Amino acid sequence: MFYENVALIKNNVSQKRLYQGVKEISSYHRIQASTGFRKAARHALEMLQERGIESRILEFEARADQWYLEQKMFQEWDCKEAYLDLLGENTQRLCDFSEEKCSIIQKSYPCD
Repeated sequence: MFYENVALIKNNVSQKRLYQGVKEISSYHRIQASTGFRKAARHALEMLQERGIESRILEFEARADQWYLEQKMFQEWDCKEAYLDLLGENTQRLCDFSEEKCSIIQKSYPCD
């Protein structure tokens, strides 16, 4: 059954369209519990529904005291600016969120 399903997908899915969809979704900054994650989910939903595929987004409450499996939830956040400088005689910018969205990691906190 597995190989039949793989063959069915392979024979009916446009590789170019699939690649374009992945490219579109990956353009969003998708760190968990961020507005980018939510935007990417909505974009994926619209893409599926435009193609007649029944789909929906499942949402789960994310209170600071709520646990899912072994992970404590945290509130949705939206990074506006972040950078890391190596200070010293020749100060050097190591990463900058405005240039590379993956410069930050999930659950990053502000600091001086």
